[in-house]
Amino acid sequence: MSESTRVNPPLPRAADFSPPRWLRNPHLQSMLSSSSLRRAALRRRAQLVAQVTRAEVLHLDAGVRLQGFHSVQQALPQRHGLVLLLHGWEGSADSNYMQATSACLLRAGYDVYRLNFRDHGDSHALNVEPFHSCRLDEVAAAAAQVCARPGAGLRAIAGFSLGGNFALRVAHAAPARGIALDYALAVCPVVDPAAGLRQLE
Repeated sequence: MSESTRVNPPLPRAADFSPPRWLRNPHLQSMLSSSSLRRAALRRRAQLVAQVTRAEVLHLDAGVRLQGFHSVQQALPQRHGLVLLLHGWEGSADSNYMQATSACLLRAGYDVYRLNFRDHGDSHALNVEPFHSCRLDEVAAAAAQVCARPGAGLRAIAGFSLGGNFALRVAHAAPARGIALDYALAVCPVVDPAAGLRQLE
């Protein structure tokens, strides 16, 4: 994978992020994230995202099928790239944070692909065996399919919580699996799922 400084346009590093002073309190962030004003704004953004989105099912090895949503940016004559988004445990491609991130990326000129892990969203009927955090092969295979699609710009993967864990593992496996990835981002990744589960309990 290339460093963000080699990408055109350059992308920021995690170390570059600093929230506004008034937003640095995590409790305030939690309260604001569920406020009625934010929910109304998210509904409007979700409607805009839906207008440029096509739902599809990816067919992978061993009969595995995963649901995805491909959104095509309309902001620029030529896109900056494609970003594959992975949700957290028990979230889905339609989670608020996935919709909000998609809307921001689309406005910035990136195509977006939101992937549902198996048994998430309304994809329960697609596979017989249940989801668990060791199903890296199918997520990597989905990433390979998505990133191989034609189009200009970088190929990036980003995930939230358990999705961040998958994003890091897919990025690590990308060279060996021939996945064309330029950039990876993990937001609050669950590095040790067992320890994370104990914290939740």
